[in-house]
Amino acid sequence: MSNHKNIVKEYTSFIYNHYLWIVMPLIDAGSVDFIMRYCCEQNSPGIKDEKIIATILKETLEGLNYLHMANDKMHRDIKAGNIFLNSEGEIFLGDYGVSESIRLSKS
Repeated sequence: MSNHKNIVKEYTSFIYNHYLWIVMPLIDAGSVDFIMRYCCEQNSPGIKDEKIIATILKETLEGLNYLHMANDKMHRDIKAGNIFLNSEGEIFLGDYGVSESIRLSKS
């Protein structure tokens, strides 16, 4: 399900001591929520550059489109805390553990 440039990859998963562990890459810049909070702490009210906001939204929507159209999955928890950036500026949608299968009627 995570074979898209804007979806956090899952390398493997396993159960250990009754817990499910999922091995994923380190997304080193954090979530959009973290970045917005950091900006506020630096006396800068959030992300002001509209090009950055548009890029984050575009890449997030591409990831959602992949989940919805290619995999019949609905994310169900879209928020700034589930959109991640790495130090390369790549944008990833994560935490789709509450996703649900959907069936699109083809009429």
